[in-house]
Amino acid sequence: MALPAPLRVLPSLRKQLRSHRILLGLLAIPPAMIIAWSEGRVDTTATQRAELVMVAAAIVVVTTITTVLRTRTQPDTRSALMAVSFLAMAMVLVARVAAMMPGPLYSPGIARIAEMATLPMGAMVLALSAAPELRQHKRVELVAQSGPALALFLCVVLALVFSASEQIQAVPRPGSDAALAIFAATTALFLILARRAARTAVLSERRSDLIVTFGTVASIFAFWGIANSFTGDQLWWTSHILEVIGLAAMCIPAARDLGRATSSRPLVGDLRASDIVADEESFLDGRVHHLMLQLGRKDDVTEGHTRRVATLAVRMGEQLGLDASSLRDLAAGGLLHDIGKLQTPDNILKKPAALTDAEYEVIKRHPAEGRAILDSAGKFSERVLHLVESHHERLDGAGYPHGRPAVAIHLEARILAVADVFDALTSHRPYRVAWPADRALEVIERESGSAFDPRCVEALRQVLKHHRHLAAPIPASLQARAAEARGGGRHP
Repeated sequence: MALPAPLRVLPSLRKQLRSHRILLGLLAIPPAMIIAWSEGRVDTTATQRAELVMVAAAIVVVTTITTVLRTRTQPDTRSALMAVSFLAMAMVLVARVAAMMPGPLYSPGIARIAEMATLPMGAMVLALSAAPELRQHKRVELVAQSGPALALFLCVVLALVFSASEQIQAVPRPGSDAALAIFAATTALFLILARRAARTAVLSERRSDLIVTFGTVASIFAFWGIANSFTGDQLWWTSHILEVIGLAAMCIPAARDLGRATSSRPLVGDLRASDIVADEESFLDGRVHHLMLQLGRKDDVTEGHTRRVATLAVRMGEQLGLDASSLRDLAAGGLLHDIGKLQTPDNILKKPAALTDAEYEVIKRHPAEGRAILDSAGKFSERVLHLVESHHERLDGAGYPHGRPAVAIHLEARILAVADVFDALTSHRPYRVAWPADRALEVIERESGSAFDPRCVEALRQVLKHHRHLAAPIPASLQARAAEARGGGRHP
């Protein structure tokens, strides 16, 4: 999905937003200005202040119910972690409302402690999702069981606290060293969440993920105001409004995302570039999906090849540490790298034998024809166009269609070249048996440094250690046919 309409009409800004660091910086401007301009005093009653916090409590409670129900029907660790986080914040927010509202439970001390605990508790649980052990599906029961345990623990603590409410002081005092220390620790947790959410937003280009990212950033500035303001300050009022906005921006999209067949989960930051390849209809421009449908109708073998190549390429890109923007373009370019074969005659593309020299010359046109197709479709980035046009170029200049020198071949195209050759060698053909992954890797390694970038070859080796299934499967029925027609020659 594309970014919101206002961003689509600002190409330069959209390009900047494809860096998650710049995205975070831009999203920080509005809440920073709100906090900076919050000066002076404002007359509000205890009931008015409680009603504002009640809005935040309602948002988080509804989100908690949604995530808990989702975890019970379709359990996974990501939903369970969000449910535990939202549950903790919901219970503390309800306690805040009770302590702020005039009545038997009114306690400024409890209210102050609760407002300083709300965001840190939620951020701490969500930040734990970075732990590999807690992200494994087999841990879902453990994570889910921690929710009731946490709820029971908080109920006991809150009961004890309210029973001694008269003795509890309003600590930490706004602006004190303790308040600033809590703010610093909470900011560190939210920066982990913000970075993961921003990277997910750049990778997915979903509006909802962009909103969640803003929510994490807004929460940092809201907590600054909460840690440093007294109840009569304008800063108290604006920081709590910002807290409501931040919680709504994080919780509402997260709750809606749980009901979708394809979820990106920006708060737990586990969207992978391979997910983009697996579901291009949800994550990439609709033109990519449309072109893939056309390619599948023309030749499902080529369409399957492009998906495997794209999946392998983005995993190699992750191994090499490419940023989210580059991985997104690599996913799109990998899926579309053979789209030029829409122009290749069927008698050549689907020929059940090795190609002649003349036929091979026709095949060699597909990178340039692919770029032309994307040019006519419009609005594909230059990096995607380069990937499609250059995936058969080689470092020694022996590639095609232009024989470009190494300096003119981007890293993403070098990655795609290695992934493309590996899948071609390990895929079955009617006229030859597919090679084992080890043999294909050995052949590619022999050309490392001449035809292929050594960094990309090493990335392939590392990926295959953990993802042996990325080599194309060989149907048994075709192995026999291939053995009979075994031979050399070029192939589409």
